[in-house]
Amino acid sequence: MSELFVPVSGGRLFVVDEGSPAHPPILLLHAGIANLRSWDALVPVLLAAGYRVVRYDARGYGRTETDDVEFSERADTLAVMDALGIGRAAL
Repeated sequence: MSELFVPVSGGRLFVVDEGSPAHPPILLLHAGIANLRSWDALVPVLLAAGYRVVRYDARGYGRTETDDVEFSERADTLAVMDALGIGRAAL
């Protein structure tokens, strides 16, 4: 498991990347009332099934840091994928 911060405009996103980079990636997006830990129970199941599991705290949640700036959830998701070298992933 690796933990990292991905820089984005006005902040940085806290990301957890688990499993082999050679496995198919699944990017888990949490609800607007939670953080990446909401997926804790599902991650071991996905890893056992042979997936790479990536999740991150959206702005305003968990360990992600952000200024009060306009941002795009889509751009943040793409920034995480780009930082990890992921071209395509199931969401």
